[in-house]
Amino acid sequence: MGKASGRLRSMVLARCVVSCLAYMLAGAICCCASHPRRTGSIRDVAIVSQQAGEDYASDRDVETTTDVPVMLYAVVRAEANGMARYYSTAGSVVLDGKSIQTAPWPRDKGALQFEWFSLSPRLREYNNVDKDGLDKVEFDERPVRGGWSLAAPRRRGTYRFRVQASNGSGWVSTPGREAATREGSLPGVRRVSIRENRGGGDNVDFMTLFFKVAYVFGNTWSQANHFVGIDCQDLCIYGLNRTGWNISYDINLHDAYRSRVVFDGYYDALGRTYDLDSARVSVPVRRGDIIHFATMGHYGTVYADRSLLGRANGRLDAFDDIIQTMGLTYIGKLGWFGLGDLASLFRRPSRLRRPPMFRLRVLRFESRT
Repeated sequence: MGKASGRLRSMVLARCVVSCLAYMLAGAICCCASHPRRTGSIRDVAIVSQQAGEDYASDRDVETTTDVPVMLYAVVRAEANGMARYYSTAGSVVLDGKSIQTAPWPRDKGALQFEWFSLSPRLREYNNVDKDGLDKVEFDERPVRGGWSLAAPRRRGTYRFRVQASNGSGWVSTPGREAATREGSLPGVRRVSIRENRGGGDNVDFMTLFFKVAYVFGNTWSQANHFVGIDCQDLCIYGLNRTGWNISYDINLHDAYRSRVVFDGYYDALGRTYDLDSARVSVPVRRGDIIHFATMGHYGTVYADRSLLGRANGRLDAFDDIIQTMGLTYIGKLGWFGLGDLASLFRRPSRLRRPPMFRLRVLRFESRT
């Protein structure tokens, strides 16, 4: 009688457990049926960009000027009831050439976590010459603060971004530094390139796009035109090409365009200019003039005519600002090139009478746009 009673209690308990499980399963099914817009797990994330004045954001790289704000937005794709749904704060969005409808992330699903990263060259300088293949440009990632959106910098230069998102069950991410190819391009990594508009779109304005871009001696066409890396001469050529010229990166400017040479002579450690007979001369200067530092095999471009007091004086001298690439692209004084020899003048004051001279050429190109 005791054994029969024990079996009976076990059977009753088992039936109760089965009934409870069935009730819970039925409740879950009903719950799903009553919430047809339920958000499932997130599948991937994309970055779209929108410039001020544009009606929509899209998944394309941006080239603009410092006076035009750019916003980057995360677009999250999630599965809900077997259907893809897109969530963003961007409003109107174009992905892969198609307009899609986005919605705010449902509050009852909890907040998504976002982590943004800015990509920059790992090294300042690379060298494609005298190597077995290209010197691959690699990138580092630095965290930047952002959520569903991120304001792009308003400073001149080229910037790249990655974003990853999580709803607590793993991360999805856009491509990052691992996407770098041998040519150095980064497919799928969002790029924002910002230039000055100080010259109304002249060759110097376009050269400022290369701030924060690596120096690559002997860069390829692809590296230059995708803002991966560039050397001193090709930086000058890029600016000219963007203003209507069609100059190959494989030539020497001073040889191929002899007719553009408006001065061929010397300058000394004090920034004074001389003709080929070593007679003092005054060299007129313009913004955009190409400077060939023949002694050093280097190129730069006149960014601004300056004097000791900062105002323009119409002539080439040590105080003129030169935009160039040595390591990274930067703006420096023409006189900086004589600093090493200038220091020697203080050790030997007698040399002040005749400071060391360096060969210099000035090439002038008019805009063709």
